[in-house]
Amino acid sequence: MSHPIRQLPLFCTLVLLPGALGAQDLVGTSQAPLASVSFYEENDLFSGTDHHYTQGLKLSFFRVEEGTPDWLSSLADTLWPILADNNIIFSKNAGWTLGQNMYTGEDIRRASIDPDDRPWAGWLYVGRLFQMTDLCDEDDGTCQQQQHTFELDLGVVGPASGAKWAQSRLHEVIDSPEPMGWVNQLGNEPGLLLLYKGKWRFPNTSRTFDVIPHGGIALGNVLTYISTGGTARVGFHLTGFPTDSIPAAVRENRPKWEAYAFGGIDGRLTAVNIFLDGNHFRDSYSIDKEAFVYDFSYGGAVRYKQLRLTYTLVRRSPEFKPRSGRDLDPQNFGSVVLSWER
Repeated sequence: MSHPIRQLPLFCTLVLLPGALGAQDLVGTSQAPLASVSFYEENDLFSGTDHHYTQGLKLSFFRVEEGTPDWLSSLADTLWPILADNNIIFSKNAGWTLGQNMYTGEDIRRASIDPDDRPWAGWLYVGRLFQMTDLCDEDDGTCQQQQHTFELDLGVVGPASGAKWAQSRLHEVIDSPEPMGWVNQLGNEPGLLLLYKGKWRFPNTSRTFDVIPHGGIALGNVLTYISTGGTARVGFHLTGFPTDSIPAAVRENRPKWEAYAFGGIDGRLTAVNIFLDGNHFRDSYSIDKEAFVYDFSYGGAVRYKQLRLTYTLVRRSPEFKPRSGRDLDPQNFGSVVLSWER
């Protein structure tokens, strides 16, 4: 059994890396105040299960625009005309994120490999965030609002991710069965992942209903895919964009409170998924993945002044093909995002 102390050097490196790098690239702006802080938890326990994509935990923050490094600001000035194709003034916010994901088999009490199930795997990472959001007037019916978010994650897949220790300790606390399949998890492998997501809010003077399409791409040895979809919202005092793991840049003069219900769909065409394909640089268990996966999601969000709470339920189509040919049911999981926005 891997002792958690053995993971301490890696964990400390990942936690301290943002501060070390930030001291170099935020010269003169390291004291810039925070624009937002977000705590994000995805878990299938919200739907009464405990398998496959079983948990995702993430903490992220952005600084105000004055805290954006000069090199990122210059890059934004180059990218904005390409992505937005307009001359509208936009905000530039940089930040950091730290997260951990867990993937397990259907029967967590089984210690041997199930040839009909997915590999067990953990993913621990630290990420650099950058977001560009236009500043056009939300009440201007001719202005199409848009937001472009980039994330560069560096981390590790395998025992060094600490996923085995984290899930085992949690199950002790909540008196759930001990997860036995971690003895067969994917081996240690460094991970690199570059993510992009763009959102567009159709010109609309209504503060009670909107439709927001989105598109994205992921590149790396952890995941490689393209995605597209959209979200519809109905509620009161709608502003900005739907909450993801990264909250939207905050606008001035927004209403004191906001509440809405939403529903959405996201489809992904995947070329690489290390959590199903297995390790790239060593022999490991793997299973055939589904090339196309889609999510249906619905939920609600409420904001009062700077505090926002979002709850989402997701129904995801099967991600892999059992060797026996049996049909898998879609997986259900929920997410909670608690954000403070300046």
